[in-house]
Amino acid sequence: MAEAKSLKDGNLSLLLSFMGFHAILIFWLMLDVPLNPADLKAIAQFKWLQSGLIGICSIALIFLNRLGSPHIKAALVFWKSKYPYPGCRAFSKLAQGDDRIQMEKLRRAVGGELPHDPKSQNIAWYKLYQV
Repeated sequence: MAEAKSLKDGNLSLLLSFMGFHAILIFWLMLDVPLNPADLKAIAQFKWLQSGLIGICSIALIFLNRLGSPHIKAALVFWKSKYPYPGCRAFSKLAQGDDRIQMEKLRRAVGGELPHDPKSQNIAWYKLYQV
């Protein structure tokens, strides 16, 4: 049986074409390219270098997106090295400060007592979505 592709792998060609189109658009706007191709020599070398660096950064972002575990990415996004996911603080911090959440209804949905430690909070938070 063939291994199923991840969502990221399945959308790689779409992502590359999207980034390629936008890289060309950014180059065009940054270089202020004239409509007459004969005038391309008039563009300053600094503008070419600047546009090239944007292209290299775009390609580097594609490769960096492929590296690392979801935990590392979450740590970079949420700036927390230990228990970086928001679900780890769902009941102890986030729900407490949100007026839209009815705590008693949330307790019943979780099954009584709300968990306190970060790992248990994350498990309980995502268990709510599996129902």
